[in-house]
Amino acid sequence: MQNTNQFIVTYDTLKTCIYDTETGKILREITNDTSSNGDPSYRINRLISHPSQPIIITAHDDRKIRYFDSNSGMKSFSQNLLHKYSFKVE
Repeated sequence: MQNTNQFIVTYDTLKTCIYDTETGKILREITNDTSSNGDPSYRINRLISHPSQPIIITAHDDRKIRYFDSNSGMKSFSQNLLHKYSFKVE
């Protein structure tokens, strides 16, 4: 995210939001993959935003990486990984 007045948060409820740092209000909610909602393997373990492009990248227990457009909040695409271990929080 290019705007330094914003930050992104993801919750165990599968809700991911972009907040305004000054007002604390939700600016945008990221649209999660509804086919995985309720699946415990969908949990987001890592979340990063690109420093100069409107891209949010999330890594999940289901061994997928999902890319989101931070301007629209929509998923751009997801990628299956070819390793046998999921991303774990340490």
